[in-house]
Amino acid sequence: MLKNKKLDHAAFMLLAGYIWILPVAHTTTIREFLFFSLLSVTLWAAWRKEIRLHIPMFNSWIIYTAISIFSLFYAINPIYSLREIWLEIGYSIITILIAAAWVKDEHAFSRTVRLLIIGNIFLVCSALIKGIYILLKSNNAMIATAPFDIGVGKFSSYIILVMPFIWVQALLSLKRNLRIAFLLFLLIIVNIIALYFTANRAAWQALFIQIILIVCLLSYYRVLPSLKKVFLTASLCLLIVTIVLNLITLVQKSGFAIDENNFTAYDILIGKVLKSLSDDPRLNFWQVAFKNIKEQPLSGGGFGREAFKLLNPEYAKTHAYAWHAHNMLLNKGVQMGIPGILAFCLLFVAALRKMWIICTNIKGQNDFIVYAIAGIAMIAGVIIKNFTDDLFIRDHAWLFWLITSAIISALGSQREKPEKL
Repeated sequence: MLKNKKLDHAAFMLLAGYIWILPVAHTTTIREFLFFSLLSVTLWAAWRKEIRLHIPMFNSWIIYTAISIFSLFYAINPIYSLREIWLEIGYSIITILIAAAWVKDEHAFSRTVRLLIIGNIFLVCSALIKGIYILLKSNNAMIATAPFDIGVGKFSSYIILVMPFIWVQALLSLKRNLRIAFLLFLLIIVNIIALYFTANRAAWQALFIQIILIVCLLSYYRVLPSLKKVFLTASLCLLIVTIVLNLITLVQKSGFAIDENNFTAYDILIGKVLKSLSDDPRLNFWQVAFKNIKEQPLSGGGFGREAFKLLNPEYAKTHAYAWHAHNMLLNKGVQMGIPGILAFCLLFVAALRKMWIICTNIKGQNDFIVYAIAGIAMIAGVIIKNFTDDLFIRDHAWLFWLITSAIISALGSQREKPEKL
């Protein structure tokens, strides 16, 4: 905490508001106010030498930014690409700078996790109420809904982003406060239900990998061994629920009708799952994207998701969703070729490396290692979730980089020299 407590409290309140409002749709004006207010307070504190500015993963961001700016020379619509660079890269870097400036120690990061959990409670409870209302009204077992017009894709991505931190916070609470632990496990259940209400298929694969990763890393680093049995049991239950709900989602979205009297339950299940996957138009989108990258391996249509549509204007008219490749990495390839894919991947590699170093450095010394483990699971979940879509933009990306920067700054600050601005 700063010596100037008023400044610290002001920054904390602005950060709280920013974290809470980011996932909510149609809040651009409020976001902008909180964002630039936070930036102003940060620059003021730095000018008064209350804080030190630095950007984690600075070198990786320089490379990615340089390749993105270079894309303006071959962009189909340079004005659009320039705007996207500012919104996606400019805002992300500033968000990283702000998070690193104010979340500098374990206490500050614990506060940040609590802010995430409070915001999550509000959103998933709203989703639960809305989902139950729609279920009762429609009498349909499969709905696709999210609160506050967020969109099912974005809301499921938000849950995948936050869930690892609720999970590890529940683990820590088992050691400190059983009542809080019970409430957090209840919140996990509500998140699972809210995720089911989105009817998003990719989210279940992402959640499955996150659970496996957390369990494996906790075992590898021997974190809280006294709680191993309880945690493994809870993780196994969550895995089973995840697998079952994933299959239900696939079946319900298949729209596959057969004479169920002539087939076994297994044949019916497999048939519906395969039908659900075969109807997916993404395979065609990916083929077009691969063709674009093959034709322009060192360039593309310019930065921004709509580069796919700009490169393939006629194909984009064939399907309502054919305006981008629906794959995070392929989109970067369509925009900036292979250099764009490599530079973008470098950001995630740099983040993973930082968190792995944190885990190695504080192994056996500090329970806060669970947050670095949650960060690794978060990164894995985001990559898997965006394998069949590209929702790693705007609010979702900004929140991701805020959390990532906070982990690196708070938990790695004593071990490495910060990269200066």
